[in-house]
Amino acid sequence: MMEKSNDLLATHEIFSILEQSCEINNFAFDQLPYLLIFSDTQGFVVKANSQACEYLYLPRKQILGKPIFTLLKDLKSKDFFFDFFTNRRDQQELAVQTYIDNGEEALLWQIKYIKSDTNCELYAIIGTNAAALKKTYQDAMVKSSTLTSMATLAGGIAHEFNNPLAIIEVSAEHILQFGSENKRLTKHTQNVLNHCRRMTQIVANLRKFAERSPSIETYRIDIGFVVHEAISAFEKQTKEQNITIATALEYGLEIYGNNKDIRTILDELLNNSIYALKQQENTQKKQIAVKAFKQADQVLIQIADNGIGIAASIEKRVFDPFFTTKEIGQGIGLGLSLVYNIVQMLKGETRFESNPGKDCVFTISIPAAR
Repeated sequence: MMEKSNDLLATHEIFSILEQSCEINNFAFDQLPYLLIFSDTQGFVVKANSQACEYLYLPRKQILGKPIFTLLKDLKSKDFFFDFFTNRRDQQELAVQTYIDNGEEALLWQIKYIKSDTNCELYAIIGTNAAALKKTYQDAMVKSSTLTSMATLAGGIAHEFNNPLAIIEVSAEHILQFGSENKRLTKHTQNVLNHCRRMTQIVANLRKFAERSPSIETYRIDIGFVVHEAISAFEKQTKEQNITIATALEYGLEIYGNNKDIRTILDELLNNSIYALKQQENTQKKQIAVKAFKQADQVLIQIADNGIGIAASIEKRVFDPFFTTKEIGQGIGLGLSLVYNIVQMLKGETRFESNPGKDCVFTISIPAAR
């Protein structure tokens, strides 16, 4: 007997993409890591990706136009889909677990009703290997536990360092304020103050990571204006390093958030682009391109540069806290972790594309305010 499962992970990201449009690029459709089928409201297949063809052991032309319950090999799946399309089509989403013929591999079936802007009514049917899904979930739980421990440690370090640094900073400022005829002492005191302020900033970043959440207050903000303000703050630095910033900003694009958190995201990404361009020796014209635009129900921010890019060997670690490829003294590896965390809290997504040695593009996607 098929039973509804309430504690299985749903592939909400895929469904949100499908809800935006019933049209999907064929190449992208075949690259999805899921068995994916579109059917009409009667269960007749109108589109199937390569993973579905492989699972059904049939070429695509023999799948299209056929009822899905006649194509499946295992009886449990046949019975479920026959029952769904004859008796339960009014249900908008289901998550069930079934087994293929050999009884060794579990497949999680999910169904979602999709209606496009052109009133095209379809069902998106996704099949996911349950064993792989379970491993992904377990990996996520281990990572979450590790991050929680690291956040606790970071918070403790920040607390212990904060007071001594404040005392050193105030003392150094007093020495400089009251002056000294000893120029060497003045120079060393200024050096102490500069490094103390840098340590204070590191402690501030540790505190942000320890909190692991954006500011509590959220309100409607115009992304275009916030991006413009952030870029203006970097004008002097980029000019000194002969870096050109090109912008394509749409104004009036609102999200729910706050200026402080969005500025943290932008500052970290712009700083990373500037650092990548400083390391780039293969280009004469150093450029950063910043865009803000809307795509479906998402507001997107893109920051691209023609710097050194990200090596393929470290792509999976770029959002890990305390991971950095920068030289000692240039950063402690919290920037992108903070960005990722803030965007997650805003129910958004952070992704990047990189050509090592040539360029890199970071894209932030956040739900538009309604």
